[in-house]
Formats: sequence, structure tokens, C-alpha cells
Amino acid sequence: MTIGEARRNLDEFRLKLRVVSYDIESTGLKADFGYVFCVCFKQYGGKTITFRIDDKRNPDKNSDKWVIEQAIKYINESVDVLEGYNSLWFDSPFIKSRQLVHRLPEYLNPVYHRDLYHTAKSNTRFRRKSLLVIESQLFDRQTKTHVTPEIWMDGIRGKKSAIDFVVDHCIKDVAL
Repeated sequence: MTIGEARRNLDEFRLKLRVVSYDIESTGLKADFGYVFCVCFKQYGGKTITFRIDDKRNPDKNSDKWVIEQAIKYINESVDVLEGYNSLWFDSPFIKSRQLVHRLPEYLNPVYHRDLYHTAKSNTRFRRKSLLVIESQLFDRQTKTHVTPEIWMDGIRGKKSAIDFVVDHCIKDVAL
């Protein structure tokens, strides 16, 4: 088998297996004091699905309960392999903690959760293991945006343009 054939076979396998990249953006690092702005999912070869706190379908724009419920439902119904960047240490525990805060039922973990941060950490010796540095070194580009403290605080205050920026930042992360 040639490398090209192996890549085509891998692509075929990925399309059959629902491999989904995801990321969250939250108002802080601790789930009992912060909440989730948004959760983005991107299936390999598919479009990005976004659940955001200011979504018109969210019955309470001051609560992330709807966002967490939708994320859990999506994972349960649409994911075989979940992958993210530092997602085993941040995103997943944050979602699980917010789930407990809202007293939501436990969700089923996907068949496999791959954290690409661990892949980068164990296979590279760059100055930092941030997604920005890894993207720059691997792809010779920087599409990742920088969220300033001012934008972050405006998002926490509910300013739509700031929330839009944070959500766009999350969408770009799952596209990497």
C-alpha cells in the first residue's frame, strides 16, 4: 500500500467514524464561578456547529444551562471520537462541572477522547505548547485570534459584538 492509498483509507475511515473536534470558551477557569460563552463542534469534513449563550433559542441568556444541555445532546447523538486541544484538562472537566451546577444528567463519554495537546507535548520541543505556537510551526500560518481583556469583559457583560468575537475565536480553534 502506498502512502497516498493509506491516507485515502484513513480519510474514508474518518468520514465513517464521527471524529469531532471541539472547543469551549468560558468566562473563567473555574466552573463554579464562571460559565460557558459557547461550545463549538466540527466533524471531520463537515461544518461547524455552535451553541452560544446568546442564541435566540436559549430561554435564559443569563445562564449557560441551555448551552451545556445542547453540547451534551450533540456529544451523545453525533460523536464517536472527540478531540480537542487541552480538552482533557480543561474543556471536558469544565462542561462536566457546569453539568453538575445545573443538575443535568450524566452524559455518555464518546468511544475515544483524543487531546492534541498531549500529542504536541510528547512529540515536540517548542518554546510553548499553545495552539498558536503549534499552528505556526506546523502550518506556517496564524489564524488564531487574540482575545483582549477588554473584549473578554465586554463579553461577560453581554455585549453582542464581544460575544461574536469570542465565538469566532472558538470557531477558528476547532477549524485548526
